[in-house]
Amino acid sequence: MFSYFADTIYYLQDNLDLILDSDPALAVYRDRVAFVTGSARRRAGHGARAGSVDQEQAVHGFAPKTGGPVDKHGKPTASDKYDLLFATDVLAEGVNLQQAHNIVNYDLPWNPMRLVQRHGRVDRIGSDHAYVYLWCFFPDVALDRLLNLEAILHRKLAKAAKSIGASAVLPGIAASDDVVFNAKRDTTIKALADGDNALFLGETGSLISGEEFRAMLRKAIENESLARQLEAMPWGVGSGFVTADREPGFVFCARILDRADEPSFRYVPLPPSLVPVTGQAPAHTDMAATAATTVEGPNIYGTRVDVVTDTLTSLTMAGPPDQRTPARLPEPWRDLAYKAWAAAQGQIADEWNDNLDVLGQAGPVAPAVREAVRHLHLHGTHRNQQDIDLAIKVFSRGQAARVTGIVRSVMRDDDLTDRTRTDRLIELVDELGLSAPETKPKRFPIEPTDIHLIAWMAIIPPDIPADWAGEMFTDSNQLL
Repeated sequence: MFSYFADTIYYLQDNLDLILDSDPALAVYRDRVAFVTGSARRRAGHGARAGSVDQEQAVHGFAPKTGGPVDKHGKPTASDKYDLLFATDVLAEGVNLQQAHNIVNYDLPWNPMRLVQRHGRVDRIGSDHAYVYLWCFFPDVALDRLLNLEAILHRKLAKAAKSIGASAVLPGIAASDDVVFNAKRDTTIKALADGDNALFLGETGSLISGEEFRAMLRKAIENESLARQLEAMPWGVGSGFVTADREPGFVFCARILDRADEPSFRYVPLPPSLVPVTGQAPAHTDMAATAATTVEGPNIYGTRVDVVTDTLTSLTMAGPPDQRTPARLPEPWRDLAYKAWAAAQGQIADEWNDNLDVLGQAGPVAPAVREAVRHLHLHGTHRNQQDIDLAIKVFSRGQAARVTGIVRSVMRDDDLTDRTRTDRLIELVDELGLSAPETKPKRFPIEPTDIHLIAWMAIIPPDIPADWAGEMFTDSNQLL
C-alpha cells in the first residue's frame, strides 16, 4: 500500500497495530507488517510493533525472491518476513516488488506519473502472478473541496516563502507553486475511477516514469551515429510537434552557470489568449508590452503564465505522441518561443535566488543550548543514534528566544535524570517543529543571463494549417 504522505503511513501504522493486537482473526498478520517512510519516525506509535524498518529491510523481507540479495548460485538469501508493506513513494522507483499480488493507492498523488511508478514496482518480469490487481481510494466530494483549498494554501505558502527568503514557511511543508499542477490529472483520475487501466498499460502515450526516460536515453546513445548527432547539436536547438492530448506551450531544458550535471526543466503552458491562431501571432500592442514590465511573476506580453518546475511533467509534455510524429514549427511559434523562454529563464533565476540563505546563517548559540548539545553527546547512548544526531544538529545552530528559553528550563530542571533530560530534548525537536539546516553547495545570487538554454520543444494544437510544416530550429544565437 502506497501513500504520498509519511503522516498517513504513521496513522495507518498506529491503527493497524491496535487492530492486529485486538482481533484474533487477524493474528496471522502480527509481526508480518512493515512500514517504510523516507526517514526514521521520531516518536513511537500506539501499537506494540510501532517501529518502522528501513527501506532495504522492508524490500528484502517483503520480496526476498525478487528484491533481496542472492548467493553465488543465484538463490535468495533473505527471509520472508512480511506479508503487508505500507510505504511512501520512497519505494515507488528502483526496487523489485513483483512478488506482490496487489497494489493499493491509499491516496492519489498530484502527479499521475507516480501511480505509474508505483505500478512498475509490481508489474515486472519475474512475477509469479497471471494478474496484478490495482486498487485506488478516491476522495469524496467534501474531501475534494478540501483539496482545492489545499491548492490555494500551497500557492500562498510559496508567496510567503519568497517574502522571507526561505524554501519552507511551515515545518515539514515545502512551498511550491506547482505542487497541484498536472495537465491531465483530472481526466486521468476520472479514467481510473471508471476502471480504465490504460495509464498502467502505457497506452496513454503521455505518462512514463523516470526509469523509462533513463532507459530511452541509454538506448538512444547506444546508437553511435545518433549519439554523435546529439553531441554535435548547438545549444538552443529547438523543434515542435502538433498534438491534441495536452495543453499547448513550450518545454525548456536549461543549464545554470557551469553546472552541467544539474539541468533544469521547465514547462510553460500557454493560456488560450496567447495561442497563435489562423497563422497569426497573438495580438499585442505597445500597451501590452508595457504591462509586461508591471505584471508580477512570469508573463508573456503582460499575460501571467505558469512555469511548471516538475522534471517528469516537463519531459512528458516534451515527448511526441509517437516516433512517427513529424516536426512542425510555424513561424509564429518560433517568435513566441523567445517570450516563453524569457519567462522560464526569469523563473529559474528567481527560484535560485529565493532559495539562497538571504537571512544569513544562524545567530550565536546561547550557553544553555550549547550545554544541551554537550549533554546529548555525553548522555545519548540509550537512544537511536539518528535521533541524537538530528537533535545535535538542530541545537547546534542559533535558536529563537522562545526555543532557547524552553531548552534552558529543561537543562535546569532538577527533577530530570540524565536519561530523561536527553529524552526531553529529543522530544522538543518534534514538538517545536525544529529542523536541522540543510547542507547545500555554496550559492550566490544570479541573473537571468546566467541561465543558458540547452534545448526546447514547442507543443502545438492541431488547428495548424497543413502547409505550415516546420524544420528543426537551430538558430542557437537567438534564444541563448
